[in-house]
Amino acid sequence: MACFGGSFGGGILVKAMCVSPDVVSCATLLVPAALDNAPAWKSTGMIFPMIMYQLTHQERWFTRCLLPMALQESNITQDVLETARCSIDHAKIKALMPQNEPEWRLGRYRNPVLVLAAEKDCLFPGEKVLSRVQKVWKQSETCLLRGRGHMHQLTEDEKEKIAAFLLKESV
Repeated sequence: MACFGGSFGGGILVKAMCVSPDVVSCATLLVPAALDNAPAWKSTGMIFPMIMYQLTHQERWFTRCLLPMALQESNITQDVLETARCSIDHAKIKALMPQNEPEWRLGRYRNPVLVLAAEKDCLFPGEKVLSRVQKVWKQSETCLLRGRGHMHQLTEDEKEKIAAFLLKESV
C-alpha cells in the first residue's frame, strides 16, 4: 500500500516501514520524526508560551507556542491553529516524538520512498534528516525545503511531486 505521513505521523509510518517493510509499497514522508530528531532543548522556546496558554487560554500565547515551528505568523493558518489546538487541548500523547530508528531497522525497508524535510525545522532538521535518509535508503528521493520550518505551506510543484510519486509507485 502507498502511504503518506507527516511529522509525528511520519514517525509512525517510519516505524511501520521498519516492522512490516513489505506492507508499505511506497512511502512519502514530510518533515518526519524517527529519522534524525533534534535534541529536546531545541524546542524549549515553546515551553513557556505553552504553559501560559494552558493557564490563560489566550490566543496570543498559543500563537507564540507555535512560532518556533512556523518561523513566521503567516505560516500559522486557521486550519493549523485549529488542528494544533485540538491536539493540545484533547489528545493525550507522549511528550516525546517517535524515537530515531537504528540504521539496521531502517535498512529493512527497500521500497521507494520520497522524503521532504525543512531546512529550518527545529524538531527534525532537514539537512540531517536527508543525510541519514540518503545513507540508509539508497532508493530514496529527497527534497530539502529551503528556508522553511516545521510548519509551512507546500508549493504547487511540491504537491504535484508528492502526488506523482505516490501515483507512479503505487501502480
